Amino acid sequence: MTIHKNSYQKFLSLALALLLVFSFSLSPLTLISTQAAQAFANPAFTGLWGRTDKLVADGKVSRSFLWGPEPLSAGISEDYTEAPGGKRLVQYFDKSRMELTNPDGDQSSVYYITNGLIAKELMSGQVQLGDSKFEQRSAAEIGVAGDSDDTDGPTYKALNELTQATTENTNNPATGAIDRQGSKRDGTADFGKYNVTFANFVKDTGHNIAKPFWDYLNQTGPILNPAGQQGQGRIFEPVFFATGLPITEAWWAKVKVGGQVKDVLVQAFERRILTYTPANEAAFQVEMGNVGQHYYKWRYGNTGPTIAPPPTTTPQPTTTPPTTPGTGPVPAAQCLPAVTTAGDEVQACVSNAAPAQNTEVAVYGRLVVAGKAISGITMNTTWNYKSTTSSCSGNSGGDGVAGCTLKIGGATRGFKVIIDVKFNYNGKNYNGSTNFTTQ
Repeated sequence: MTIHKNSYQKFLSLALALLLVFSFSLSPLTLISTQAAQAFANPAFTGLWGRTDKLVADGKVSRSFLWGPEPLSAGISEDYTEAPGGKRLVQYFDKSRMELTNPDGDQSSVYYITNGLIAKELMSGQVQLGDSKFEQRSAAEIGVAGDSDDTDGPTYKALNELTQATTENTNNPATGAIDRQGSKRDGTADFGKYNVTFANFVKDTGHNIAKPFWDYLNQTGPILNPAGQQGQGRIFEPVFFATGLPITEAWWAKVKVGGQVKDVLVQAFERRILTYTPANEAAFQVEMGNVGQHYYKWRYGNTGPTIAPPPTTTPQPTTTPPTTPGTGPVPAAQCLPAVTTAGDEVQACVSNAAPAQNTEVAVYGRLVVAGKAISGITMNTTWNYKSTTSSCSGNSGGDGVAGCTLKIGGATRGFKVIIDVKFNYNGKNYNGSTNFTTQ
C-alpha cells in the first residue's frame, strides 16, 4: 500500500493535539543531556521520526537512518526572531535537527516541523537566529564524514569553497576528487572504476546530483502509516524535505571509516551531507552524515546548553542500567578496574559485553592522570557499528567516572562494535576503547 501525504499530515495533526494535554515549559537554551537516552520533546517529533526510522531502530528494516536511532538531545529552546517570544523548540538527532518554529501554525503542513539548514550553517559559519538574522562564526573545521580522528576527508569549511554554481552535467562521470582542505583533482584513476554519473541538475542552486544520491532520494520502502502499521511509501516526501537543495557537486575523497581508509563520495545539501561508500553493504552504501552531531558540537562545544530538569510529564530513562547479579548489565563499579597506576591511563568498559538487539548499552570511562582520577571533564565516545557510527557523551563525577547510554537498535549480530573513548584534559587528548558484540 502507498502512504499518501495527506494521511501523514493528518497523523502529525493528531500527534500535535496531544501536546495540549501537557504543560511544556522551557527556559532559554536549556534541556540537553547526553547522560541517558533522550525522550522526544514533542509528539510531532516522534511522528516524523517514527515514519521512517522506527522500523530501522527496531531491526525490522535494513537501511540507513534518516534521523538516527533516537534523539541526541532533549528539547532545547533556541533563539529565533520569528518564533513566539523569540524562542523555538528544537531537538538534535545524529543526522539533523527538528524544529518547531510556530506551534500555532498549520499542523496539516508537511513543513509544520522543519529540519534546519545546519549543513549550510556549518559550511558558512553563519548561525541562523531568524529568517534574516545571522551570527557569524568560523566555519566548522570538522570532517563531514568518517571517524572523528580522520585527517584526510574534507571539512565543512573546505566544502564551503566548492559551492559555486555550475552547468548541467547529467549522464557524465562523477570523478572529481578533493582532499581535507578542498583542493580539487581529477580522480578518474582512483574512482572511475565505480562508474558513478550525475543524474539530476537542480537549476535553483546550479548543482548536479550524483546518481546514487538521486536514487536514494527517490526510493520507496517500508514506512509506518499514521496508525503505526507498516506499509510501502516514499521515504522522502517531498523529495528535498530532509536534505534541502544541493549546494556542492559530488566529490570523491579518501576517508577513514571504522578505522579503515575507504573511498567515499560526498555531496553537501542545505540540510544534510550525503555519502556513498561502495565498500559498504548495498543497503548502507548511501548514508546521511552525522550533521546533527557535528552541528551541536560546533555550536555548543562539549558542555552544551545549561542542563535543566526534564518536564515531569516525560520522564527520562535512567542512566545506569539495572543490575542483575552475575549476568546482564553491570554498573561502572563492577566493570571499571581500580586505580592502581601512578601514571596516565584511560579506563573504559561497557555495561553489557553481549547485549541483545534493541537494548540499551552504557559505556563508562575514567581518565587517570599521574595516578589521580580526574573529575569534572567530558568523555566523548564514538560507536563504530558495521555500517554506521553513533556517539554519546558524559561528564565525570567525583570518582572520575563518566557514563552515557545508547539504544543499539538492530546492530548486526556477531559484529564487534568498537567504542572509542576520548577525554581532553589541560589541552591534551587521552584515548581508550572498549567493545561489545551483539547477540
